[in-house]
Amino acid sequence: MLPYGYEIEIQGLVQGVGFRPFVYNLAKKSNLCGEVYNDTKALIIKLSCNEEDLKKFLNKLQKNKPQLSRIDEIKIKK
Repeated sequence: MLPYGYEIEIQGLVQGVGFRPFVYNLAKKSNLCGEVYNDTKALIIKLSCNEEDLKKFLNKLQKNKPQLSRIDEIKIKK
């Protein structure tokens, strides 16, 4: 089990386009706690939440992502 409930890896055009601040603000508005950072190949999000909140968060993330960004793949570890 991860220290956070979920670890989300997002690959695509997610660096240099305002994706980290977007994720931070979305999580804050959704009352979710965690971390967001870039690694060498993807954006990593660690969230403490239940499955329902995760689904809502990912839905909002995909629908409202920064205009210049592109999501190619989302991997989720529990």
